[in-house]
Amino acid sequence: MSKEIGNRIKLLRKQKGLKQDQLAAAIGVSPSAVSNYEQGTRVPKDDTLSALVEVLDTTTDYILRGVEPSKASRSTPLFNQEELQQFKNNMRRIILAEPVTFGDSSGTSFRDLSDADFEHLFIAVVNALSDTESKNK
Repeated sequence: MSKEIGNRIKLLRKQKGLKQDQLAAAIGVSPSAVSNYEQGTRVPKDDTLSALVEVLDTTTDYILRGVEPSKASRSTPLFNQEELQQFKNNMRRIILAEPVTFGDSSGTSFRDLSDADFEHLFIAVVNALSDTESKNK
């Protein structure tokens, strides 16, 4: 999945006529970070993703899932950045306060999620909410 995200970032960067170092400067990361995103070895965190969306004039749906919504729907996002951050903080707090354990004998719980795994879970939840909202329109 990360390779597909990387390919979309690279395509958008090239369409804008930007070099990796130029994109890196515009979004506040190192050129090697942009290279890692494009190679699919790293997925941008939410603040970097927001900057990519702005600089590359696209949507998180396109970068993360390859779904390009119409220009009309792009003007009214489901969540603004402050709401996303608040939701993310609440989600993390709930997971840490009330760990959900799995039915197997491993004793694994959501508390054991790495930051990267939590980021993927958060993005999946936001995408699911966005899909549900767009289906209800």
